[in-house]
Amino acid sequence: MEQEAPQANNTKGFYIDFAAGCFGGVCGTIVGQPFDTVKVRLQTQGQEKIYKNGIDCAFKIIKTEGVAGLFKGLTPPIAGQSAINAIIFGVQGTVMRFLEPGLRSEIIAGCMAGAAQTIVICPVELIKTKLQVQGKGERLSKSQRKFLGPLDCIAKIYRQEGLFALYRGMKITLIRDIPAFGLYFGLYHSMLTFCTPEGKTFNDLGPWTVMVAGGITGMASWVYSYPTDVIKSKIQAEGLKPLGKYDGYLDCIRTSINSEGYRVFVRGMSVCVIRAFPVNAATFAVVEGSLRLVHARREK
Repeated sequence: MEQEAPQANNTKGFYIDFAAGCFGGVCGTIVGQPFDTVKVRLQTQGQEKIYKNGIDCAFKIIKTEGVAGLFKGLTPPIAGQSAINAIIFGVQGTVMRFLEPGLRSEIIAGCMAGAAQTIVICPVELIKTKLQVQGKGERLSKSQRKFLGPLDCIAKIYRQEGLFALYRGMKITLIRDIPAFGLYFGLYHSMLTFCTPEGKTFNDLGPWTVMVAGGITGMASWVYSYPTDVIKSKIQAEGLKPLGKYDGYLDCIRTSINSEGYRVFVRGMSVCVIRAFPVNAATFAVVEGSLRLVHARREK
């Protein structure tokens, strides 16, 4: 029987990783959206102090905006996160096929995947943030909303500020995500290595082990990158001059510290870290499950 060329195997492997990441992204996004809405509200409330903490924020959103308020801006991340995770796992898996297995390679592949996915995640997070922060503390009618939905938000930003405005916060997103995804995949690999009995492989580990490893990995990655994410959220929500509030990233940092203190860089972190566990547990469980299913069918 003629063997497939290595290039064909790499191409097939990319598509498999791509599809698995897509499914994992959808599941993780739905699980994590309420937590993400609370996180963004806490990050962007400024000196208003509408919300005392994450729990208070969640209850006030439900009271004033309904349960649907927790899922504001869900459409962009569902569409975007499926593409983002597809890129992340597709690029990471492809890079790993050209490197020797090991922790160092996992970190390198993770960094490259983190850089690649910013082309999608930056505009997706911009639109999501804009939708999440409008109508804070009140239930807006359709006529009162600045943005009627994701497409309307994209169209208005494009008309008012141009195409590049959709990539506001791109530099800080790269600064956040390149090292964060190196840590993400490096730590996940290390945890699975630690949990794998001698003579066994990662594929022998049960789904609960994968979920716990994925959840802890996600939490650690967010603890590391959260202060950078705060600045990104502020820049995307409030904009840069002349139309926005800040002169640049350093001005955003200085203004935030002067008006809100250093605690601004950890506000909402507990919500984000708690959210990271179920989101990444679900993502890795679906991705690993999908890959194992495909490989099992191919071996028959």
